[in-house]
Amino acid sequence: MLLRPMTPSSARSKMSETTRPVQLSLWSRLWPCFLEPVRGPAWYVVQSLVVCCSSVFLLMSAVPIAMIVIGALYLDQCPIERYIPIYLIVAGSSYMLRTIISAGEAYYRRSRGPASSNEEQQQCKGLSWPLNLFIIGWFVAGNVWIFRARSQVDMFDSRSPYFCEETLYLFAYWLTNVSYLLLALTCCCACCAGLWACISKN
Repeated sequence: MLLRPMTPSSARSKMSETTRPVQLSLWSRLWPCFLEPVRGPAWYVVQSLVVCCSSVFLLMSAVPIAMIVIGALYLDQCPIERYIPIYLIVAGSSYMLRTIISAGEAYYRRSRGPASSNEEQQQCKGLSWPLNLFIIGWFVAGNVWIFRARSQVDMFDSRSPYFCEETLYLFAYWLTNVSYLLLALTCCCACCAGLWACISKN
């Protein structure tokens, strides 16, 4: 079989195909900054934050179960605000359901692969968006019930109309505060990571 010699025009077209720039997404451009960073103080700070966030995520996986258990155990032991134990039960169940839906969506996308259409992906997202809105609204309502009782709550006299069982109220109160702390930490980490990626790129 004879090989056809490559003409200059075909060679130039071949080179233009190989040297044609590839359009990458924003995440594809930022990801190499995390894989091959400059090992300075910023790199160690980011790595420490990643480890901390991963540990917090593993710890938070058990929180919905604790919310359901504590809310069910002390269901009728908070007369000052009877919705606090109900809030814990419903919130814990919603978080667990959200986790199951997220895992199902991830498995569906992986099993379908590139064959999944945009319509199918929108249907998967349509399952989680209403639940996300409900979780946000329920969290706001829980904040109202918890902090409204803070100034008058009595955690020692079970016969008082302002009584709320100590474990129940303190768990709900500090869980809400920790949620705000984690939200602030997440925003701070995202800002620091974005700023560091831009500096490393330049």
